[in-house]
Amino acid sequence: MASQSRSIGDVPNDGVVEEYPPNNIHIPAGLLAKIVSLVGEDGVDSLKNWIKAGPEGKEAVFSKETLSTVRLEKSEDFLWWSMPNSIYHNFYSKCLAENNMYANWAYLNKAFAFETLMESYLKNGRWSPYPEISPLLQTPPLPELELTTDDLLEAPPRQIR
Repeated sequence: MASQSRSIGDVPNDGVVEEYPPNNIHIPAGLLAKIVSLVGEDGVDSLKNWIKAGPEGKEAVFSKETLSTVRLEKSEDFLWWSMPNSIYHNFYSKCLAENNMYANWAYLNKAFAFETLMESYLKNGRWSPYPEISPLLQTPPLPELELTTDDLLEAPPRQIR
């Protein structure tokens, strides 16, 4: 009895459709880089599975097109990536080399970002070794001064040099 080959979609006599998944799909590198760059607009976390997918996915993630457009700011701690001791500093450096606008912003505002982030972590007690004393680490609010126009008129004038 000769075996007959069926193509996908052929319906045998018993009414069951057999579908054969493709063994290997090849997507050109340029198209894959474009797809991954569009996925990267949702944030860095969405690129993790592409890196795990294999060498083609990793190559697409580290392509110029993806690194220049990936939205770093969607990650909560992206400002820390600019610090040399961060585990993501290598990825951040590659984004910076490709002129990613979020990486550039983090680079230009590194000092401000560090100060703001430290303050927020201390207020939340995340980095405090003793969370029960984290309110003590906060700066007290400045007292409000009530000045009237009479107070301003009575103030001695400043000498101009």
